[in-house]
Amino acid sequence: MNIRIMLIASAALIAGCDGGSSDGTNPNTTTPAVSDMTVNLSSVAQNSALTKVQCNELQVENVRANGGSDCWLLEVPEDYAKPEATKIKVAVAKLPSQREKKGAFVFLSGGPGGSAIAYGGDFAGSAINLSHDVYFVDQRGTGFSTPSLFCDFAETGTPAQLTACKNKFQNRGVDLNQYTNQFNAYDFLVLEKKLTEANELSGNWKLYGASYGTRLAMTIAREEQRQIEAGYQTKRAIEMMVLDGVLPVEVNGIKGTPWANYQSLDRLLEICNRSAPYCNEQELKIKLNEMFGRLDNQYHLAMVNYLLQKSMQRTDSKPARNGYNPVELVKLDLAEWVKIATGEMQEEFDVNEPDMFVAMSLSNICAEAPVKPAHHTAHPSRSKWGENVQNAIDTSHHTGLSFEACQTWGVKTVPASYYQAPESITYPVLLLNGANDGQTPPAWADVSAQAFSNKLSLTFDSGKHVIMDNAISDSPDCLGRLVTSAVNEPATMRTLDTRCLNTAEFKYIDVIDR
Repeated sequence: MNIRIMLIASAALIAGCDGGSSDGTNPNTTTPAVSDMTVNLSSVAQNSALTKVQCNELQVENVRANGGSDCWLLEVPEDYAKPEATKIKVAVAKLPSQREKKGAFVFLSGGPGGSAIAYGGDFAGSAINLSHDVYFVDQRGTGFSTPSLFCDFAETGTPAQLTACKNKFQNRGVDLNQYTNQFNAYDFLVLEKKLTEANELSGNWKLYGASYGTRLAMTIAREEQRQIEAGYQTKRAIEMMVLDGVLPVEVNGIKGTPWANYQSLDRLLEICNRSAPYCNEQELKIKLNEMFGRLDNQYHLAMVNYLLQKSMQRTDSKPARNGYNPVELVKLDLAEWVKIATGEMQEEFDVNEPDMFVAMSLSNICAEAPVKPAHHTAHPSRSKWGENVQNAIDTSHHTGLSFEACQTWGVKTVPASYYQAPESITYPVLLLNGANDGQTPPAWADVSAQAFSNKLSLTFDSGKHVIMDNAISDSPDCLGRLVTSAVNEPATMRTLDTRCLNTAEFKYIDVIDR
């Protein structure tokens, strides 16, 4: 199973935010904030429509949905403060359970800005689909939902491109201020009520979030708590959460990336020491510092992302496929480094077959990041690295989103209640971590886990970013067995024997396939 998951989060283009020496503040916060509120979603659901459609009727440009046995369009307010005004449609597709049904999952895709339905077929036979129906939902502004907020570029836009994209949607009457994480969560809470009303759900449902989807899952949990506290809902509908590649609600998506990257560098050195004598820690640190010192600054971001999201996750090297483990990467010459970085900077995007919905990403991230405090102080491992590495990491980010991009995009910022973590959660929460995750390191799962009293955390030593696909394909007798058991019987998941995961087998090896 090949799950395409996008973590679209950026770091400020100022040294040290949340990982370096700056305090992480940002001066570009002059746009007025949207108002704080709690909406009666039971009342909204009564006035919302869930309409069944043929799955092949779902279309965005030249792309049609090709997965799911049943599909729907959920009509919800664009602005929940004005529920009778403009309505938008959220696309939903269902993948039936392959065996005796034990419940239902809803899949929360990554990004923000990733489509769920387009990749729903990849989940057939996955650990969550064996005994569960799975509902794939294209979050507001993405995929087959309408409006579908894609620009004419993949991820990185110039100020002129950003302005043109923003104007395109504003001229169509789209209110980009409403594509927030909070309203995204509201849509799912309304959807649960409508699926229950349609007898699609016969009890509680389970949430499976991947990457940004984990943050959305925790936001849904928080907003359900608030609905109950306000008396708008009598009981919870969430039975369990599975959080895969955790992006905490508390962490600032722009300011937190350098801290995460220093955490990933710690993992790189851990594997290096396992791999001795082929890898020598001091020599690797020196050579990495030399590499970033020789590379022009314009290539730093691309090389950081290659190092931590591709190279670090390799064991051997396959130069013909542009694949090098860290030991071999630092042996290359400047021309080869530039070639790798240039390749990372190239974006392929077809506006006739969009698969990234950047206008939604910008609206979601830029509503919070400019005003949200940094969660972390400077990373304790920063000082162990040379100046050139520090400069590269301190200004690192995953894509072309930055405070500068947010200033150009100009959506309204949200109040602090929109990015608070949920209160204590007592129902089962399964945390899945790839030990080699260069985007959402396992340490971030520890941040979120403080709110969970009934949790099980599984870390896969060979895992990358999002490990559900590893569960069946790479480790069926260990990770696959544990995940399947946990989601089928969440009440007893903490009694599972997880010792099969206690391995340290992932190493860099001296094998080069040319």
